[in-house]
Amino acid sequence: MKNIVIIFAAFAGWVLLSSCSKQIYSHEEVMSSYHTKNDVIKQFGQPDEIMVVNDTTQWLYNCSDPSVFNDTKTKVKINGVYNAGSGFNTVPVSVKQFSQHNKYVKFAFNTNGDILNWNSSGVNFAERKAKPLATIGIVVGAIVVVISTIGLIALANWHM
Repeated sequence: MKNIVIIFAAFAGWVLLSSCSKQIYSHEEVMSSYHTKNDVIKQFGQPDEIMVVNDTTQWLYNCSDPSVFNDTKTKVKINGVYNAGSGFNTVPVSVKQFSQHNKYVKFAFNTNGDILNWNSSGVNFAERKAKPLATIGIVVGAIVVVISTIGLIALANWHM
């Protein structure tokens, strides 16, 4: 019986150490993964507003609220699911000053189209990536422990 307790304790420790079957990428890591205008367009679509100052082009994506968000050109992928907005206007508005929004994403690009910096407020694009090997390890480990426990119990009862 003491062996069974040790096995369960070892299994519990193993599960605690490896039970996270998903890796979370923070908002900052996701946003920093975009390096060029093309990266941004693939992820967000065309911007809602464009502002050019000297040799810097800035893009604004309005994410203020779901109703506004769905009616904009913004097509943002959040946790692996694209925004289901419709009626996207493919021509961004050129402005001298960005409109004020509670939720937004801004990017600044140099003349080569490389991102100089980004800024966001009120949004969180953290992503979860599946770790299938960790999940398989948990399932296989659980099966091994259950079968081993049943075997030990059967063996203990057989020797009695």
